[in-house]
Amino acid sequence: LISALRQLARSDRQARIRVLVMDVRAVVGRRHGMLDLARRMPSKLEMRCLREHPDWDGDTLVIRDRDSTLGMPGSSRDPGFYRPGDRARCETALGRFEELWKAGTVHAEFRALAL
Repeated sequence: LISALRQLARSDRQARIRVLVMDVRAVVGRRHGMLDLARRMPSKLEMRCLREHPDWDGDTLVIRDRDSTLGMPGSSRDPGFYRPGDRARCETALGRFEELWKAGTVHAEFRALAL
């Protein structure tokens, strides 16, 4: 995953990766590779924390180029899905993500300390 994100970030000047996480401790405590990448490439990969929100029940969702989504609903009963070329659903998902992104905060542990 980290290798793919690194490659994506370097693939285009305008590439932008945004990640919302619920549990900061899981990312920081394990020294997750995504955190290291975000600290090295802050203009390409941004991470925010969103602990609780009425519109987010822990779904995992990847939105690609405004036309495809890959997801795993927060409910364990629901199956995962991949919807390539489904712009309408992708735009809906992107609108929801934008609202959640605005509600998220940059956790101090996500920042690199320049000494």
